Amino acid sequence: MNLEWKHFPWIVLGGLVGSGLGWLVSLLFKPSLFPQLESVVGPHGVGAVIGGIAGMGFAVVAIVARAARDPDVGPARYFMRINGMGSTLFGHSEPRDDGSYVTTEWFTLLWIPIFPVCRYRLIRHEEASTPFSTPYTIQEKLPVRLNDAARVYGITVLILLATIGFAYLVIR
Repeated sequence: MNLEWKHFPWIVLGGLVGSGLGWLVSLLFKPSLFPQLESVVGPHGVGAVIGGIAGMGFAVVAIVARAARDPDVGPARYFMRINGMGSTLFGHSEPRDDGSYVTTEWFTLLWIPIFPVCRYRLIRHEEASTPFSTPYTIQEKLPVRLNDAARVYGITVLILLATIGFAYLVIR
């Protein structure tokens, strides 16, 4: 699912609601949590800024999750990550004789899969070699399966545990 200009008002609304909630929550905390930022926008301004960013992020996630479950919304035109945040395809299952297979689109944050958006049956083209060419043709959009999500979550947890364990052994 790709964000479009028609989603912009909803993202702005999410930022405004988040900003208001962040300002209200900032009344509960003591000042000087972020001293450098507070010197610019004030203690309650920090809550508003952080809440606004969180609200916009929540709005984007809600738009993507809703569109993934809507059968009238077509498949994504491209999958892109910037600094590890965005969407990407994981998995390769249910291959057919025509060369197509099923893969799952995941929303990622810091290159870690956060939640599955939807699944696609696609055919990959090997001749598409430029970064801006589409290396696949999407044949159909499918709902997410719990089995695929559980597998990716399990592998992600194992990798994180192995990384933490290795860091513990090196630092100790």
